[in-house]
Amino acid sequence: MEILSDACDRHLFEECHKVSPKKKEDIDRKRFIAVFKSRYLQFTDYEYERTITGIDSKMMTQVINGLEQDGFTLDEYLAWAFDEFYVDNPKFCPPTIKQICSNFVIDRFRYLNRDRMKQKHRDELNRKEGMALIGRGRVLLRMAKKAGLEEKRENVKKTLSEYAERSIILGEFRRRIEAFERESEDWAKVGEETKDGDGA
Repeated sequence: MEILSDACDRHLFEECHKVSPKKKEDIDRKRFIAVFKSRYLQFTDYEYERTITGIDSKMMTQVINGLEQDGFTLDEYLAWAFDEFYVDNPKFCPPTIKQICSNFVIDRFRYLNRDRMKQKHRDELNRKEGMALIGRGRVLLRMAKKAGLEEKRENVKKTLSEYAERSIILGEFRRRIEAFERESEDWAKVGEETKDGDGA
């Protein structure tokens, strides 16, 4: 439960405290250049000595943003380019940053990885829904505690733990959370009755 709670808190913190877009662009570009140069050296046995221009920088930013939207990382793309694309297409060697950022190479990557891209989109949607359901579960835990309904609280806790341990899938997790939410409309009444009974 604590791990689930921490993951939820970390996700919320990251959403609220993102690095400024300009700073993120600079970090991503530097990383692109470093990984590209390292891969280039391994692939050709030569240092990459071409000057990186402003146009190269803009192209790198577009590629990084496009990869993020497609659910891919820079490492995945550059690994594919050097381990597959340039091996299968020696006529494009030696590679350049401008070339690796070209629409032709990017489109080829997207085409060959279209099924993985769809799956990544589905996974990301499922991850976001899972986080939202965990948040709703935490609200239910507080409501059950406030109403003094320990058994209900334990049931919600058990459901959250089972989802965290992957004992139940997202669809079942959603069904249970929605069922608890329907029940929770009566929890407040039960809590009030308990308080009235204590005071009598």
